[in-house]
Amino acid sequence: MDDLDIRSLYADGFTVREIAEIDGRHHVTIYRIISDIARPRANPSSTNPFTMRHRARTKMEKHLGYDLPPDKHVHHIDGDPTNNNLSNLEVKTVEDHRLHHWPHKNDQDYIESHRKEYRKEYYANNTEKAKNDVREWRQENREKVRLAANKRYHNTSTRPISICACCGMQYGLNPSSKSKFCSRRCAALNRHRGRNFNGDKT
Repeated sequence: MDDLDIRSLYADGFTVREIAEIDGRHHVTIYRIISDIARPRANPSSTNPFTMRHRARTKMEKHLGYDLPPDKHVHHIDGDPTNNNLSNLEVKTVEDHRLHHWPHKNDQDYIESHRKEYRKEYYANNTEKAKNDVREWRQENREKVRLAANKRYHNTSTRPISICACCGMQYGLNPSSKSKFCSRRCAALNRHRGRNFNGDKT
């Protein structure tokens, strides 16, 4: 599909993403083809940081007359990302832009000290809260958990029925258990009687 077809589809009401699905190319590539006839966005005053960054970059590229390479950033001189006046925009390399906003990027001692302070403050503010949340949950749900566990343990309707090799009583057998006795007491009695698990004399 050539550029004229893409522009005609956009003029007919198709969105950029719909055209990208039809054409098979990335939606950013499609947008660049129709950027001069693009419809206004639903929220042109959006304060989303990615939207504001894109607006500044687009304005600078139109001013310069060429697309900026990926290793170039557009910096807002006064620090206000909503102020996209050309007098407030400046092209910087990625490294210079990072150093401007984070001058201590290569100072490992500074980074480590601030990391320790952040961790100390974070754990001081959140550890006690997490402990209180766990305590409250346990207090509110302790009885529910106990009853549910007892119900699962004593519910023989979903467990196979077996007969104790010692006392002959029926009991619900845990599927993962190989025991032949209904309780530890019966198992101990069977050992003291000198009998094996099958009830035969040794």
